[in-house]
Amino acid sequence: MDVIGDWTGAMWSPRGRTVPLIEVIPGLDRWFGDTDRSAISRLRLPFLTAFDGTFDLEQALLGSGAFAIVIVDGMMLRTFGLAEHCGLQLLGPGDLISRPGEDGSELLTCGGLQARGVVRFAALDDHILALAQRYPRIIESLQACGDRQQQRLLAQLLICQMPRVEDRVLALMWLLAETWARVTSSGTVLPMRLTHDAIGLLVGARRSTITLALGALEERGALLRRSDDWLLLEQPRPSAGTRSMGALPRLVPRGSSSPWAQPAGGTPVETPVDPVARLRVRRAATIEESRARIARARATSRRSQFLTQGAFARRSGGDRFHHEDDPGDLAVALSRPDR
Repeated sequence: MDVIGDWTGAMWSPRGRTVPLIEVIPGLDRWFGDTDRSAISRLRLPFLTAFDGTFDLEQALLGSGAFAIVIVDGMMLRTFGLAEHCGLQLLGPGDLISRPGEDGSELLTCGGLQARGVVRFAALDDHILALAQRYPRIIESLQACGDRQQQRLLAQLLICQMPRVEDRVLALMWLLAETWARVTSSGTVLPMRLTHDAIGLLVGARRSTITLALGALEERGALLRRSDDWLLLEQPRPSAGTRSMGALPRLVPRGSSSPWAQPAGGTPVETPVDPVARLRVRRAATIEESRARIARARATSRRSQFLTQGAFARRSGGDRFHHEDDPGDLAVALSRPDR
């Protein structure tokens, strides 16, 4: 399903161009002094171009002798699948892309990468590894890039848990704006074209629901969709702060022969309850509660019969009821007043 636009097929093409390393990795220059910064700026990386459509990461890495790439300009999409659900990740300038690890989740399937329009990227090759031996801060800056991407994914996960789709859409727009938007006199401009399908995959909602949510947001003036970008006018509600999660689950040490033994500090550890035993206790409690409800229902039925008989006796001229007609608490004779 096309979620962004028409893809005509893509190929990556080396242009014989290079780009300074210090312009590729965001914030790299702040780790070094003037002397080291001058030395690092002389290192240039292969600068390549990918065209709109499917992006073959393995071919790009092998062709440039790289272990990873960094997007310099443009956007890429990475799709994922889990059971019958699909998800989408946006990748833009400053984001790292490398080969997936071999120990990933077997539940998750990757649908590959798509280049959105023309995408320019730099190849991280062995020159980076050689330079990192002299300047280890380069590795730290690459790690910072990965951390920023992980923070975006974490924020996207929390956005998908928001109950109202309008709040999800608005929060997503501002999440993307933190990285790729620009501030103007009219408001915050997010230079990105996203279809309703794409937004739905990003926030976990159907396309029709996204259409209604965007309409409501535009009507109240929270955002405005223009031909090539979005104008964000209303920020999401501020966070109430980290809520207390109560008692966190205890993690069992790997390889521990007795994970529930008393720790060295002397603090007793609560013995785990067998799940089967817990179900048996719950079943017994449910049975007792059901019996109590049945008893109350029978008592109510007897009282109702007693009152019905009393009303019938008054109409037929009887003097009183025998109190044994109601063996419950309502053992009172109802007499008809003298005429």
